[in-house]
Amino acid sequence: MEPLAVRKKKFFDTLESEGIKKDIIEAFKAVDPVRFFDRMFQDKFYTNDFIPVGYGEKSDSIYLAAKMINALSPAENMRILEVGTGSGFSTAVLSLLCREVFTIEMDERLAASAKTRLYTLGYENIRFFSGDGTDPEMDLSELDSAIIWGACYKRPISTLQYVKRRGVMVFPMGPEHMQQIVIIRNEPDVNTGANFKMSFGEQGIFPPIQGKYGYDKVIDIGSEIMVETNELDELPEEKDK
Repeated sequence: MEPLAVRKKKFFDTLESEGIKKDIIEAFKAVDPVRFFDRMFQDKFYTNDFIPVGYGEKSDSIYLAAKMINALSPAENMRILEVGTGSGFSTAVLSLLCREVFTIEMDERLAASAKTRLYTLGYENIRFFSGDGTDPEMDLSELDSAIIWGACYKRPISTLQYVKRRGVMVFPMGPEHMQQIVIIRNEPDVNTGANFKMSFGEQGIFPPIQGKYGYDKVIDIGSEIMVETNELDELPEEKDK
């Protein structure tokens, strides 16, 4: 295994060569994974590997996290929903790129430890919630965009009720052995007639999401995997924007 400093340099060189936005690269440089993950997993930092975060859970690879945040394209005036706080590493990165982060974690123990860690480190523009962010129960106002850390077996359309019109939601979707980053814009696609504009990004393997859209809930996937369709389940009520 290469030394951490060598892997780190190669990682950021790769992000730059692949067109990741400069402000996103700088945010990743500013957040030290040693502060968020156990040092015993340093061989997984700046690689495409999952990183354990405790309680049997794992984070996305830092490389794929950078790809997803680049697809989200955060801006400093935005309020962003994050589903899956985990260790708080990605939360810290997002907080440097936008005005406010609303982060939801299924596991209350992870949520509590991430909250303590982030506030101790001085990240103050973050609000913490516990629950299933893909099965909304929180009373949140409309946010500019959303990002979901966890592979879904189909589109978690219910989360879009948190996202304002023309806002973007980014998440991984696909069969259990391989997923693809999906970008949904909360507006109709006039070219295809679909209820939402969709595009696709990097392929990879992501830790599975828990809850409503987890793989243990699959009965009949049908054509929902990796296919654009006009038939959407749980379509949120149309709101006047």
